[in-house]
Amino acid sequence: MSVRFLPVWVPPPYPLWPFVAAQSLLTAAIAWMLRWPRWWVVIQLLFPPLLVGALAWQVPGWIVVVLVILLVLVFWNAGGERVPLYISNASTQRALGQLTRSLAPVRFVDLGCGWGDVVAAMARQTHVEESVGVETAPLSYLIARWRARAAGGIVLGKSLWDMDLSRFNVVYAFLSPQPMAQLQDKALAEMAPNSLFVSNSFPFPDVEPSEIWQVNDRRQTLLYVYRFDENRQLVPPEDVSDEPAY
Repeated sequence: MSVRFLPVWVPPPYPLWPFVAAQSLLTAAIAWMLRWPRWWVVIQLLFPPLLVGALAWQVPGWIVVVLVILLVLVFWNAGGERVPLYISNASTQRALGQLTRSLAPVRFVDLGCGWGDVVAAMARQTHVEESVGVETAPLSYLIARWRARAAGGIVLGKSLWDMDLSRFNVVYAFLSPQPMAQLQDKALAEMAPNSLFVSNSFPFPDVEPSEIWQVNDRRQTLLYVYRFDENRQLVPPEDVSDEPAY
């Protein structure tokens, strides 16, 4: 877009690196305004200069191949299940700790745990008896397993669809809109009595959450909370709190 309209005001030719810097700042600003995850903003900021630099400095092709392989190993789920890598921030982790205290002892699972941030954070909570994560992206799995083990948690290299949710009284997911209908069916079929399902940012499409927690972070994260009673029935919606959880 900038290449097309810039000649209207400034005639070419243009110096390369100021032009690349402007392009980087523009794409990063758009990502920030759309409230994309912070690491996506960093990618938008760094990708144009890295690409131009690689071409200008004639970086060997094998380095590009290695970088592509690393990206595939991290973003493994983005293609097949349309689930990108989202990282739950520290404010969300604290909110989850507060939200789950009434269910102690907590048996917790993170469906698609990414780099294991939440699994490790929940494992450190005194009211959490078991903290488990599942992750299928190979490199993310290795990172998450190492981080979780250091905190006393467990990460399994398996699909969330193969996980029996009835083992846990708190289930957490931060995925995308794409799998939520199927995950809704799985939760309704498997959740244990007096349990809690928490979805970060993406609600179930066909059932109302029992409550919604708003996290006091930059993107004003919403946690959609689905409570199951002793008969495994969803607790009816409560009033949405205007006060941030954390």
